[in-house]
Amino acid sequence: MKRIISYNKDKIFFPLQNLSPTQMVKALKASKIYIDFGFHPGKDRPPREAALLGNCIITNFKGSAKFFKDLPFNNKFKFKEKYKNLKLISKLINTIFTDYDNKLNEFKSYRKYILSEKQIFLNQLNKIKHIFK
Repeated sequence: MKRIISYNKDKIFFPLQNLSPTQMVKALKASKIYIDFGFHPGKDRPPREAALLGNCIITNFKGSAKFFKDLPFNNKFKFKEKYKNLKLISKLINTIFTDYDNKLNEFKSYRKYILSEKQIFLNQLNKIKHIFK
C-alpha cells in the first residue's frame, strides 16, 4: 500500500485495522474505494460490507478473489501483480474519484447479489431438506 499511496499523494488513505464494528462502518461509509490486496480465504466480509456501504472495490486474484462467483465484479478492478501495475491501479483510483457514480454503478449487480444471498441460501436448504426427514 505504501507504493500505491506514493502514486496517489493527493488522496487520503486510511488503514482499516483494529477498528470496532461501529468504527469500520463509519470509515466505509466515508470512503469511496476499498482496496484489499491480501489473501482472500473465502467470501470475505470486508469487501462485501464495503460494497454495500458505497465503495468501489480494488483487489487481487488471491484465494477466493480469483473466483468470479466469490467476488462477482469486473476483473478490471482486480490485479494479479500490484507492483507491476502501480500506474494502472493509480489511474483506476483517479478514475473512480472523477467518475464515482458511474464506477459505483459497475458494482450494482455485486451489491444485489450480496443482498440476495440469504434467500439463495434458504432456497438451497429447501431443496435438500428432504434428505434430513
